[in-house]
Amino acid sequence: MFLDTITAWWGVIPLVDDVLLSCIFGGIFIGFGLGLILKARATSAGSDILAMMVAKFAKTPLGQTVIYIDFLIVLSCLYIQLDWQIPLYSLVVLFIIGKVTDITLQGSSYEKALFIVSDQYEEIKNKVIGDMNRGGTFLKGTGMYDGSEKNMIFMVVNRRELSMLQDYIHSIDPEAFVTVMETNEILGKGFKSLNDKSV
Repeated sequence: MFLDTITAWWGVIPLVDDVLLSCIFGGIFIGFGLGLILKARATSAGSDILAMMVAKFAKTPLGQTVIYIDFLIVLSCLYIQLDWQIPLYSLVVLFIIGKVTDITLQGSSYEKALFIVSDQYEEIKNKVIGDMNRGGTFLKGTGMYDGSEKNMIFMVVNRRELSMLQDYIHSIDPEAFVTVMETNEILGKGFKSLNDKSV
């Protein structure tokens, strides 16, 4: 009813003549709306039902699975008319829909996960706990090259804390080995509650 009402009032005249711009903003709005629907554990009664089934068994992100399913549907249109322009524009829309859907479902995370291997692990621990008011976990490891025992620190920080910690580690141990990884979602003490996730 909403679509028919808008169409009757506005017609089929596009807001802008730039097709790529329409693809970008259309993908953002559709992805956000689809993300809200899936977050409420509902469906749009479309291809997302199939995507949810596939994602459950294939263990793939739901947004990506929506992209794959819908693009197969778009490619099937080539059987009717061999015109690559519409499928290629549709791929842009589907990619944006998938990314925005995942962001809406999982949140836009700015935290980074760190693995730190340094002989100055006690100084780093004091910096993390005392100055940054963060926690972490010591992991025991063995160096592959010389077989020496290592204490490795695993922790999660935000972007501002990452810069501070990197500068500090470089100042006390330029030979430290630091691995910085993107995080998808952080649950637990100091971050999003596990209870919030389960609701």
